[in-house]
Amino acid sequence: MSPDREILLPELGAGPHPIRVVQWLVDRDSEILAGDRILEVVATSVLFVVNSPWSGILRAQRVSVDEVVNPGDIVAVIETSEDS
Repeated sequence: MSPDREILLPELGAGPHPIRVVQWLVDRDSEILAGDRILEVVATSVLFVVNSPWSGILRAQRVSVDEVVNPGDIVAVIETSEDS
């Protein structure tokens, strides 16, 4: 069985400003590669892109469009292969 890995929102350097989810760039159950862009967020009118650190299948989107999130929040779950 392949392990599930959680993707956390990285520290973006936005300081105390709210970070809002703009859009998902991949659909649930889509195959993705390490480094693929999966999510866009905005803070202080600056757009940031969240990349997947692993290859696998996007099994869960844990945040919704327009939701306010914080660094360290779980944004997605990836099912990875044993060698990812």
